[in-house]
Amino acid sequence: MRTVVDYLISKGEKVGVLKVRLFRPFSMKHFINEMPKSVKYIAVLDRTKEPGSLGEPLYEDVRAAYYDMKERPVIVGGRYGLGSKDTTPGQIIAVFENLKLNEPKNKFTIGIVDDVTYTSLPVAEEIDVTPEGTVSCKFWIWI
Repeated sequence: MRTVVDYLISKGEKVGVLKVRLFRPFSMKHFINEMPKSVKYIAVLDRTKEPGSLGEPLYEDVRAAYYDMKERPVIVGGRYGLGSKDTTPGQIIAVFENLKLNEPKNKFTIGIVDDVTYTSLPVAEEIDVTPEGTVSCKFWIWI
């Protein structure tokens, strides 16, 4: 995700990422202090699916952090990595594209095609986010 954010920033996009390192106990104070005041949209990505709940755990905690604020961003939640699927740069770009919509899709899924409840975001074209000048090497070892 960090690599995709760096790529989008280099293209002039105003995006960012905040990595939550300690989930429980969730510190609303630390989260709000780290989040820039200029944020208008937040997509919270959880790597879990909580059937029957109002939303996934981190998504609900982020919403609760902004609950009492007069000026709060639009917050949507999504799931990634379900079924141990890898998350690709195109899927992360799809999340940012979703946030640009007049009404961003909430409770979305990336990484799988959900043809039952239709929560999947359309995958953007895959991009190469490898930093310029990176050399790819393959090493073979025979024993």
